[in-house]
Parts: sequence; structure tokens; C-alpha cells
Amino acid sequence: MAPVRPPRAFISYAHDNPAHVENVRSLYQALRSNGIDAKWDLPAAEQRQNWVDWMEQELRLADFILIVASPGYRRRESGAAGPDEGRGVQWESKRIADYLYRDLRGNLRKVLPVVLPGCSADDLPSWLNPASTTVYRVSRFDLSGVEKLIRTMADRPFETEAVLDPIPDLPPRDHGAGRGGPAGLSSAAARTGRLHLANKRYDDARIAFSAAVRDIPSDSEARYYLALALLAGRNIAMATSERISRAESCLQQVTESDPGASHAWALWAVLKEEHFISAGRGDGTPPIRELVAKAAGIDGARRAELLTHLNAPSSTCWRGLRSGQSGGNP
Repeated sequence: MAPVRPPRAFISYAHDNPAHVENVRSLYQALRSNGIDAKWDLPAAEQRQNWVDWMEQELRLADFILIVASPGYRRRESGAAGPDEGRGVQWESKRIADYLYRDLRGNLRKVLPVVLPGCSADDLPSWLNPASTTVYRVSRFDLSGVEKLIRTMADRPFETEAVLDPIPDLPPRDHGAGRGGPAGLSSAAARTGRLHLANKRYDDARIAFSAAVRDIPSDSEARYYLALALLAGRNIAMATSERISRAESCLQQVTESDPGASHAWALWAVLKEEHFISAGRGDGTPPIRELVAKAAGIDGARRAELLTHLNAPSSTCWRGLRSGQSGGNP
């Protein structure tokens, strides 16, 4: 496997004075000591150069261009310097500005403004927008001083996005109790099931209510809603025997523990008529007339809930619920 090429960075700066040049040298050395292939003009100046060709090549090969702030740089790039002062900065600053202008969004991350000790962001070219974009301030020439620059060029961020987990199931408050509707459910799984049921995610509701019944076998409300979820969103007449048997078992246990659960009797009546009687199978025990009679006290909220989730148009019980009666008269 070929080694990964280190990031290459071209340092564009002005020869303001010897102290500033030494600061740039220290920056150059700190970058190279930490894996950045930094380039500046003094090593190249040891040989005769065509400086336009040299600057053009360095700008073309650079992964990043570092512009070092100084009063001399700002004066030369702005056109305030004479033609014989800092020709290199005058030329390459215009090339860098053109590079940004061609693709501001794409190249913004490649042109990095740097402020060394003794200078300020006011010494940067105005087209770098130093007040509204990131400026890299180097206060010392070791890893801690250049770490932010290193991380940027090496794509080694310190702050990263935390893992985004899915939104948990957050059931709404159950307002049924006190309005003639269902009492509060006794477990988080049951409340989650109600949320799924409200959104007509019936398979998810069935799984949640099954878990609730396993957790709290005495939770009659969860057992009733498990029966409803088993039958909801389907043609009851076409439901599998296993599903019908399970729903009947749930309703039998609900009505045994609470004989006044008229909503459970009503659901059981619709199930019996739609699945058994319409197919000529007989209604068995308890007979459907008994189920209809015990469903007589069903309230409006429970009736609306059954009609929302069931569709059994061939059932006189279901049609009776729809017309506002407690049940049919099969």
C-alpha cells in the first residue's frame, strides 16, 4: 500500500522586516516538524529562479495556501505599494484572489489566513473577509501553537459530530380516563402501543401490546388493545385462525376480569359475526346475542375507537356501532 502523501502548503508572506521573516521561518519549521509539507521562498532563493514560474508552480501544487498577515502584505496586495516594492506579493496575491473568485465556496477551506505574533487580522487582505471568516492565530511555534492549522490541513478535527440516535417512542398523555375513554395504561410498552395504534402502525402496536401483556399479565387494557391491534386494518373475515384465536383469548380474559368492559364485548361481537357467522361457521360460546347485549353500555369514545380501526361492513354489530347503537340484532 502506497504511503499517504502529506498535505502540501504554500506560505504567502511579505518581507516586512527581519523579525517578521524569522517568525515566518518558525511557522514553516513548526509545520514541517508536524507532517505538513510547507513551502516558502527562501530555500528556492538559493538558486536562480524565474519567480513567476516558481510562484505559479507552488500555487498550482499546493493543497493549502497560507496568507500571513502583515502591514507590508496588506499594502502590497491593495495596490498602495510602488511597482518596485514586493513584486512577489503583488503578483501572487492577485493570483490567490482570482483563485478564490473562481470558486469561493469550494476554495474557501483551502486559503487559510494566518496571524503571527506582532500582527493582527487587520493586516490581512480585505477580500479574505477576516471579520466574518476563520482566522488562524499562531501565538507560539510548537504543536500547541499550530495545532488548529495542522488539524485543518490534515483533516483531523478535534470536535466531531456525536452519534445521532433515533427519536425514542414518546407516547402522548392518555386523556381517556375521565372522558369515558380508556383508563391510563400501566406500562411504557402499552403506552407505546397506543401511540402506534393512533398512527395505524398495527404490527408495531401488536408487538408493543404483546410486550405489555408479558410484563403485566393483569393489564386488561393492554390485552384489549392487543386484540384490537390483531384485528385492525384487516378484513376480519379473512384473518388467520391463529390471529382470531389469539384475539378471542384476549377478549375472554378481559371480560372475565371486568364483566362491565362493554367495549371488549362489542369488539368480540364484531369478531364473531364477521369471521364466524358470515362464513356459516356458527357463533359458538358465548352466543353473539349475549355479546351484543353486554356491549350495550359502550360509550362514544370507545365506539369511535372501534370504528377508526375496524372495517366490517357485513357485520350488523359493526353497522349498529356506526349508526350510534350499541350493536346490531343478528
